[in-house]
Amino acid sequence: EKMGRLGSYTFCAASDGNHGRAVAWTAKMLNQKAVIYMPGNTVRPRIENIECEGGKVVVIDGTYDDCIEKVESDALENGWHVISDTAYDDYMEIPGYIMAGYTTIFKELESGMLSLEGMTSIDCVFDLVFLQTGVGGFTAAGSWYFTNRYGENRPKLICVEPTESDCFLESILHGKGEPLPTRGNQESIMAGLNCGIPSSLAWTVIKECVDFFMSVSDNYAERAMQQYYHPEGEDIRIISGESGASGLAGLLALMTSDKFSAARKQLGISTDSKILLINTEGDTDPVNFSRIAGK
Repeated sequence: EKMGRLGSYTFCAASDGNHGRAVAWTAKMLNQKAVIYMPGNTVRPRIENIECEGGKVVVIDGTYDDCIEKVESDALENGWHVISDTAYDDYMEIPGYIMAGYTTIFKELESGMLSLEGMTSIDCVFDLVFLQTGVGGFTAAGSWYFTNRYGENRPKLICVEPTESDCFLESILHGKGEPLPTRGNQESIMAGLNCGIPSSLAWTVIKECVDFFMSVSDNYAERAMQQYYHPEGEDIRIISGESGASGLAGLLALMTSDKFSAARKQLGISTDSKILLINTEGDTDPVNFSRIAGK
């Protein structure tokens, strides 16, 4: 009965894969339509993941940012409803809800860790938290959660981006407080993070909370996928896609690259450090996953 009152809507979004799949799934649950715009270099399996949820995919000859512009203009022309995870002028409310939704991840995982460790202390379980960053919604949610909960006693927060899509690092280095676009080509294998400019809403949180900004090349993402898939000792095997493994990619780069030697000391990483990595993606590109993880 309530579904009947909703009426008929078409939801639309720009996506590198994961957000678009979520929008298409939600539209299907509500008996509505979804149109998802994806960059031209999107691999077929990620398109099919959205089509399997009932969404229509429009591939744009351009980048994620080109998709955002096209979605906005087509939505106005067709009377569609934009469900975007990036904020821009006059579009803040829905990205804010999506960021708020991401905080559930951090609340649930921390509750689980406290239970596992038998802890009731108000002290944070983690010393460092690596947060993979695209337009910034996920990273802003984690940054807000730990800062709001622990204040000055929060863990060190680390923003990890692909070198080809390092818009937050670029903004911190050269933006003078304002967000800047990446100078990269947005063609990293970490497709879910190939975003050219920060979400304005996420930027306001991240620039104030994050302790360290870094970018990593694709070879570190590949090493991270392999390390998850071929664990040592009694560790379980983890299926982690290119974007999902980028937090571990950041940790590997930080611990092994000479250019991060000063940062290692400043962040105070030791063998006793408790480090949080979050796998946000499985093998959404099965062909590439098999090629990389099989090594």
